[in-house]
Amino acid sequence: MTPAEQLDISGGLVCRACGGPKDARFAFCRDCYYTLTPELRRNLWRPVDRGFGEAYAQAEQLLKRTRTKGAKI
Repeated sequence: MTPAEQLDISGGLVCRACGGPKDARFAFCRDCYYTLTPELRRNLWRPVDRGFGEAYAQAEQLLKRTRTKGAKI
């Protein structure tokens, strides 16, 4: 994931995990964010060039698995 893609994710107003609205500066909407582990939530606050992309990819995979199990996000 390029730095530009990472900035687009954090600056956007739509959660890419569920399609719901989110605030700029946040990677996911509130519901998706609080579905994540505390460690992943912390790592999503890393700078773009210092681990945000990796944390986002891990979070995205966890959210996909959670949705597959039928949990409401």
